[in-house]
Amino acid sequence: MRKIINEYKGNNVEFPDDLLDRIKQAPAKISVSGLEAAARAFMAGLLFERDDSSIFIICAREKEALAFAGDLAFFLGENDVFYYPPIDLFAVELFSFPREEELMRLALLARLRTNRKTIIVTHAGALSHKIMPLGEFNQNLRGVSLKDTLDRDELTVHLDAMGYKRVSLVEEAGEFSVRGNIIDIFPPLEKNPLRVELSADEIESIRAFDNVSQRSLHALESFTISPASQIILKSEKRTLAVQNIKRRADELSLPRGMRGNLAEALKNASADIINPVFLPLFYDEISADGKFSQNTLSSIFDYLPLGTLLILDGSFSVRQAFQEAQMNIEQMLFKTRGEDKFYLDSQGAYFNEVDIFSAMRRFKQVSFLDFNLEKEKDEENPVVAFKTQREIPFLDVIAGDFKEDVLLKQVVQKIRTWLADGMLIFFACPTPED
Repeated sequence: MRKIINEYKGNNVEFPDDLLDRIKQAPAKISVSGLEAAARAFMAGLLFERDDSSIFIICAREKEALAFAGDLAFFLGENDVFYYPPIDLFAVELFSFPREEELMRLALLARLRTNRKTIIVTHAGALSHKIMPLGEFNQNLRGVSLKDTLDRDELTVHLDAMGYKRVSLVEEAGEFSVRGNIIDIFPPLEKNPLRVELSADEIESIRAFDNVSQRSLHALESFTISPASQIILKSEKRTLAVQNIKRRADELSLPRGMRGNLAEALKNASADIINPVFLPLFYDEISADGKFSQNTLSSIFDYLPLGTLLILDGSFSVRQAFQEAQMNIEQMLFKTRGEDKFYLDSQGAYFNEVDIFSAMRRFKQVSFLDFNLEKEKDEENPVVAFKTQREIPFLDVIAGDFKEDVLLKQVVQKIRTWLADGMLIFFACPTPED
């Protein structure tokens, strides 16, 4: 870690337990100053380990979010840290989008709704996208257990509507296959595909298997089937979307042939190929004035369990980045208007700044301050200040010395000083051999 936490400004209390207590006692928000870079991830990891709540971390931009997630993975392990990616802003075609990232989002939504303690990292640009209604998602979570009765044909129809792609050999998340009394399925939430074996209509066994070798790995007693698309493509939704496409195309004055082609393609499209940017077409009706008459879609904050702790990696930077993301959306839409393409306006497909920050107020927040405000006192948003010291090596290499030797000598001297001060020292090495 490049920042060493030397001292916590408190009344002789234990770190970080006192910070947890302050978070629980604070009415809404608590600010933390003095921490930068990996020290913030270290603090977030400690809070996650010491409490039973999920944590949702919002960074300013994608680069910072990926770095924060990487630091967290170092402290907590790669299997315990999840990244929530944004919808590709430049994927504006109705039937073209990055499917892998969509499955990552769906896996995280399922994880949140199956009450699994989770720590998620995202950035401001991912917050404005509307996602499928929470109620619709919950209704399509289906538990499967040994000895359950399972109608194979009904399940096949259900999986198809939820965006699963039927294949001969299951290799990727969001795929399934049916061979006699064996059903292979790869829910987004699972690390491996699952093989369900039926005896008549009763589930006789459930086993995870390797998606490359197709060999069994281990047995399970139950699992959850979750949506593999944000559109549960039933006939009434398809009809509504076709109607909305025609109205929106007329409003955009698109050629009649283009409107007809889009509507006809949608009549035959499967849920797994539909760009989630166009979700409003399937859930809200476009009124005569060209606006969506309802707002039935959800935000990521609707999916977070009650008690989730929000951490802002720089409150000022996050707000500034969100404003930049809103500008990027408007610029993208402006460019699309001049290309005779079908698109939805920002009101239909995205949440604005007011919507997002209003939703965030439902949760307790820890805000890492962008500036050192240790002396600031705020009764409503108390500030917890840490005194930190940046370790910058000073290279004064004498002729004949190696740079590595100079650095090592400096580290040894630092360790001696820390030990003399009574500090406890931990070494984090990349491999057991090191």
